[in-house]
Amino acid sequence: MNFRNASPEDLSAMKALYRDTILTVCRNDYTEAQVTIWSSSAGKEERWLDMVVNQFVLLAEMDEVLVGFGTLKNHNYIDFFYVHKDFQGMGIARELLNRLLQEAGRHGEKLITSDISITAKPFFRKQGFRVVAEQKNIREDEVLINYKMMKYLPGPDLDPEIKSVYVIEDTFNITGRGLVLAGRIVEGNIAVFEEDHIEFMAQNRLRRRKIKGIPMFSGSHANFSKVGLLIQCENKDEIEELRAWRPFNEIARIYDANANPS
Repeated sequence: MNFRNASPEDLSAMKALYRDTILTVCRNDYTEAQVTIWSSSAGKEERWLDMVVNQFVLLAEMDEVLVGFGTLKNHNYIDFFYVHKDFQGMGIARELLNRLLQEAGRHGEKLITSDISITAKPFFRKQGFRVVAEQKNIREDEVLINYKMMKYLPGPDLDPEIKSVYVIEDTFNITGRGLVLAGRIVEGNIAVFEEDHIEFMAQNRLRRRKIKGIPMFSGSHANFSKVGLLIQCENKDEIEELRAWRPFNEIARIYDANANPS
C-alpha cells in the first residue's frame, strides 16, 4: 500500500470513492434518502477544491487504485475519512488514521476532533476516540445522525497543559458586559476562573480569548456541568460576529491564567 498527498487532479477519483462508499457501506445505518442526500455533497465543487488545497489530504493506493483518503483541517480536525467499498476490513482505515494523527502531532496538537457517522463510530471508538455529543444534521427534509468525537494526543489522558475541554453550544450577549459562550465542560478541571483563557475555532479563525467572568453554572461533575463563559472580545465587531455564529458543539480548550498555549 502506498500513501501520498493529494492534488486537484485527484478530486475526480476521490469524489467517486466518497459517493460509492456512502451509497453502499453506509446504507446499513442510514436510509436510502439519507445516503442519497449525503452523497450528493460530492457535487459541491468549491468545497472539495478548498479541501484539497488548504487541508492535509492523504491518499491510500494499492496498485495505483485509490482505496481510501483522509483529511486534516487546521492540523486538529479530521474532515473527510473514507475507505473504498471493496477494500473494507483490510487495515487501510487504521493506517490512514495513524498517519493523520502523526501529522497532527508534528504540529504540536494535543486534541483531535471529528464529526463521525453512525457507520464509522465503532472504528473510531476502538482507536481511542470518545463521544462528546450526538448531533442531528438536517439536510433538506432528512435528519442525519452523527457524533462529535475527540481523542487526546499522544493519549490516552488529557495533556496537563490543557485545564479543561469545553463544548460550545451557543452564544449570546449580555448588555453592557459582552459576549457569553454557552456550553459544558466535558473533561478536566471543572473549576474555571476569571483570567483563564479559552482557545476555539470560529468562522474559520482560531481565537484565544481571556475569560472575564462565569455568569452561569450548574452541575457538580465535569460531564454534566453547564457553564457560561463571558469572554474578552477584540472589539464590537467581534461581539456581533460571534453573536451571529452558530457553533455546532465546537470543542474548545481552556488554559490556566498562567499558561501560555502554543
